[in-house]
Amino acid sequence: MTTSAISAMMDEAAICVALKRNAGKRPSACVSSTRTNALARAMTLPANRGRARRLFTIVYGLCPVAHLAAYDSARMAACGLTVHDRRGKDLGLLEEAVRLEAVTENLRVLVLEAARLERECTLSGLLSTLPRLTAMAAVDMRAFGRLRARMAQVAGHLASLDPMLPWGDAERARVEEARATLKIVAQEAAGLGSRFLWGMTPETFALTMTEGNALSTWANENAATLPAAHLLAGLMQDNDALALDIPMLPERSEYLTDDFAEEFSYRMLVDAGFDLSPFWQGTPRLTGAVARLRAVPAVKELMVRHGLGPVALVASRVLECAVMLSAAAASLQTKPGDIDDHDREVELNSIIWSARPETGVGISFVETARGLLTHAVRVSRAADGSAPEVTELRITSPTEWQFSPNGAGQRMACLAAKQMDYPEGEEARGLAELRIRRALFGLDACVPVTFLWNGQSQTAEGRAAMMGGIDEPSQDDDGRAAARTAADPLFIPGNPEPAHA
Repeated sequence: MTTSAISAMMDEAAICVALKRNAGKRPSACVSSTRTNALARAMTLPANRGRARRLFTIVYGLCPVAHLAAYDSARMAACGLTVHDRRGKDLGLLEEAVRLEAVTENLRVLVLEAARLERECTLSGLLSTLPRLTAMAAVDMRAFGRLRARMAQVAGHLASLDPMLPWGDAERARVEEARATLKIVAQEAAGLGSRFLWGMTPETFALTMTEGNALSTWANENAATLPAAHLLAGLMQDNDALALDIPMLPERSEYLTDDFAEEFSYRMLVDAGFDLSPFWQGTPRLTGAVARLRAVPAVKELMVRHGLGPVALVASRVLECAVMLSAAAASLQTKPGDIDDHDREVELNSIIWSARPETGVGISFVETARGLLTHAVRVSRAADGSAPEVTELRITSPTEWQFSPNGAGQRMACLAAKQMDYPEGEEARGLAELRIRRALFGLDACVPVTFLWNGQSQTAEGRAAMMGGIDEPSQDDDGRAAARTAADPLFIPGNPEPAHA
C-alpha cells in the first residue's frame, strides 16, 4: 500500500454532528465518527512492516512523534524490553520530543485556530458583547511554520533511531542533534507563546495562574489582544448549561498498573471495535489537559464555578501548555542525568509508559496535547528466524475517547443543541454550527468536524453568505486545518490586510 493511499484513509475521516428537527422547537444531535482502524491494519501488512516507523512520521501531520513513541514503546514491550532500556540510549530524548510536540500543537490550536474561530464568530454577530481582537499584532506565520519544521526534523532523527537496534557513534550524534533542535524549539515556542498565547512568559503565567479568578481576570483583560483569552472570556459569559456529566480517565498513577495494561491490551486486540469506541469501567471517559490538571486549584475552581464544560476544557489547556513548556525548557537546559534517579523516572513515566501483559503483546500509553494515546501490538517471529515483527496493531487516540458513542462530544453537542431553536435557513444553520463548534473547541477533534441538517449538509454558498466570503482552510494529512505559509496569508482581526510572513 502506498503512502498516498494510507494518507487518503485519514483524509476521509471526520466527526459528524447530525442535527434533526424534532416535534418541538429544539433540534436533536447525534455525534458519530467515520474513523476506522484501517490505517493501523495497513501498518502491519507485510509490505509495510519494515517501514512502519517512518510511515508514522509521514502520515500523522499533527502528532508524528507521539505515534512513533507509542509504536516503539509497545513494540519493545512486546519483545521483553522496557522504556528504561531505551532511555539508557537516548537519556529521555523521546519524552522531551513528545512534550514539545504537544506544546507546538497547543500553540497552533490556541493561537491560530482560536483566532480563526473568534473572527468567524465576531463577524457573524455572536460575540457582540466582547471587544474585537483589534489590538492583536500580526501573527508571524513564518515563525509558526519554522516551529513545525523543526519538530519535523526531530521526527526525522527519531525515525532513524530504532531503539531495538544497536547504537554507535552515529546514533549518539543524532541524539545530540535532536536535543539541540529541541532546545531551539523550546526557545522559539516560548517567544511565540509570550506574544500570542499568554501575553507573558510561560514561567510567569504558570506561576501566577494559581486561582480560577486569576485565569478569569487574565481572559477579560486580554480579550482584545489574545485569541485564547478572547475565546475564554466569551465562554465565561455564556451560561453554564454545557457542563458535562462524564467521568474522567483515572489519574496517571492509577492506570500505570499491570492490571490496567492487561485489560486494555486485551480489549484493544480482541474486543472488536473497542479501539475506536473505548470505555473504562462501563462508561466513556474524558481525557486531556483537564483530566491531567483536575487537582490543580485554578482548574478545580473553574470546574466548581462553570462545571466540567468549555471553560474548564480551554483554560486547562492554556495553563498546561505553559507548565509543559516551562518544564521542558528547564529539563533541556540541564545535562541529562542518571535515568535511575527516581524523580526523573517519575517525570518521564508521566509522558510515556509501557507494559508487557503477555508474551508477544505490548501496550504503551503516551500523553499528548489532546489526551491519552495508546498503541497495542502483537509481535511474531518472522519465518526466517529474524527479529520479531509487529503483526497486529490497534490505536486508540484522544479523539476516540472524546468522541466515542455517548462520550464527551456527544453529550456536549446535545447540550448545545438544547440551547437553540431549530434554525430555519442556511444562514441560521451556519450560526448554529458556530455555536456548536465553540462548545466542542476544548475537545479538539484531530479530524474535521462536519454537520448534517436532516441528512443534508449546508451548501458552500450558504456558508459563504453567512461568513461574508471567508475561505475554508486547507487541510493537512490529518484532515485538520493546515498551518498557513507565507504564500497562504491569514487575516488577523484588527489588521486591514492579510498578515504575510
